[in-house]
Amino acid sequence: MAFEFENKAAWPLLDSLPEVIVLELSQPDKLHSTRTLLELLISELEANEPGTRVSVNYLTHTLFVHILRSQIGNGLEKGLLSALFHPKIGKALGLIHGEPARDWSVENLAHTIGMSRSGFAEQFRDLTTKTPMRYLAEWRMLQASELLRTSELSITDIAERCGYHSEVAFRKAFKSITGATPGAIRKQT
Repeated sequence: MAFEFENKAAWPLLDSLPEVIVLELSQPDKLHSTRTLLELLISELEANEPGTRVSVNYLTHTLFVHILRSQIGNGLEKGLLSALFHPKIGKALGLIHGEPARDWSVENLAHTIGMSRSGFAEQFRDLTTKTPMRYLAEWRMLQASELLRTSELSITDIAERCGYHSEVAFRKAFKSITGATPGAIRKQT
């Protein structure tokens, strides 16, 4: 089974998952609800009745959550999924995701979550393989790319929504991180 995601903001999470995930469903006590979910999904597909497409869509989303849970249960040590469930780093990621335009720094993120600057920076990098500021910049550019594709907002408005006070600084950062210009992304729609 394969999953395809339309929401580009999901990429950092997807990038942190292994290339292939194998679920061991043969043991009765392991992943019981996942097995049941797969059986329901197969039943829906075989029946192909009215509403099947909607039902399958919701079931696959739920299946994906179950797969993520299985990976967490396997004790992921690194990657965004592990970082999201870390008590402190997960809070920092929530702040970045919730307020990407805020003027974040390593210092104020660390202070907000109750860690030292150096401890936070080291633990963040260990879990995500990126510095907090690099992750923030990449997250902002994912948001900007989505706005460029789906809205009629001006480049200046998008820059402001993504935490840039200057369109020039935004364009430079966008090109550096994505390898494309904002205009090129907008034209792809």
